[in-house]
Amino acid sequence: MSNRMQAFRLDPASPNVLVGGKRPRTTLTPTVVLKDGKPFLAIGTPGGDSQDQQILLVLLNILDFGLDVQAAIEAPRVNSLHPQSSFDDHRSQPGVLEVERTLAPAVLEELRKRGHVLRMRGPYGMASGIVAAGVDPATGKLRGGADPRRERAIIAY
Repeated sequence: MSNRMQAFRLDPASPNVLVGGKRPRTTLTPTVVLKDGKPFLAIGTPGGDSQDQQILLVLLNILDFGLDVQAAIEAPRVNSLHPQSSFDDHRSQPGVLEVERTLAPAVLEELRKRGHVLRMRGPYGMASGIVAAGVDPATGKLRGGADPRRERAIIAY
């Protein structure tokens, strides 16, 4: 038994209903990315329901915006509270976004114009702590990064 048992629901219509022999839903998201069939990046983070969102943001920063791994990890982040929570009261908060206040003011204003309720977090204020390591396809050298949002480090020799 672990604290993941709180992810079960008592609602019989829920796909995560508490019944014998069933495992609780988990938010663990270790991810391995291949490029042309070769290792490109391994990435993961703690952070409950925000894990998928935070890993996706970092991957987009690397794959679509060309940031190096450390810069992609340190970039400002957003986290939607719309999905039903796996924890506590399983509440859904449609339209609510946690945002680090280091996002550009124009981005924050546009999010508000689109009807989002912003919960401001300080710089590096998300609960995730991403660590990523992989192979740079251009050089073949190892590369990696670690999130200053939590006590993370990456060491190589």
